[in-house]
Amino acid sequence: MTPGPRAHAALCAQAGPDPWLPGRGPAAVMVTRICGHCPVHNEGPGYALAGAGTWNGVSTGVRGGTTPPERAPLRRQRKADAA
Repeated sequence: MTPGPRAHAALCAQAGPDPWLPGRGPAAVMVTRICGHCPVHNEGPGYALAGAGTWNGVSTGVRGGTTPPERAPLRRQRKADAA
């Protein structure tokens, strides 16, 4: 999946990637707050759940305002809903 046409407006696109990785601890709390104020916040979770931010299939970093542990059950539910 590629980012949507408004991805350039995302706050994370205007900063370096380091704060969003590895996606745990105090840094994750800070960046999820930033995500909450992002003008494209509503588009981020769908992008994240579609597989953005994976490294060899392993979910990494904060994506769409969610951490990898937060996305895991959301992905499972999404798959179950699609079945």
